Amino acid sequence: MKELLKKLVQAKSTPDVGEADCANVLADFFLAAGIEPKVDVWNNNRANLTARLESTGQKSDLLFVCHLDVVPAEKQIWQFGAFAAAEQDGKIFGRGSCDMKAGITAAAVAMTEIFRSKVKLKGDLIFAATAGEETDVIMNFAEQLWRSRQILRLAPLTADSYGSKLKQKAKPRTAQCRNSV
Repeated sequence: MKELLKKLVQAKSTPDVGEADCANVLADFFLAAGIEPKVDVWNNNRANLTARLESTGQKSDLLFVCHLDVVPAEKQIWQFGAFAAAEQDGKIFGRGSCDMKAGITAAAVAMTEIFRSKVKLKGDLIFAATAGEETDVIMNFAEQLWRSRQILRLAPLTADSYGSKLKQKAKPRTAQCRNSV
């Protein structure tokens, strides 16, 4: 688990570089586990990744959405290099190690463990890592998944008049969690 987190932190995914390298790290991880990911790349450096564990379709799907991008790092404020993924006292230090690459790692590892367990799922498990938290990419990507019917059994969603924000028609089922490394 730590090795995946380190690779994700080292895959610099700032706006000037893009998220494609980070998406490729995840694609390699999923492929090694036997899960076929889909990577959508544009502008040669922007990328979204999805992976899916199919089910019997008896229950609602569960979608894990996370963002691959991180904000730029100022060199002078880092004890270790911002993208070095240095480990000290069992902790990983680096840009994105808590927001959001630790969460990405946890969801990706959980998904591969569920796949390896061969448990029969009643609803699909969908992992989506998107290019931008700071832009509308996440919302547009979720809307695209919904409209293309790649997400079938989540609560119904509609786009607002600008097409960039999703609104929940049904009562949402959400859970809060805390990120810690």
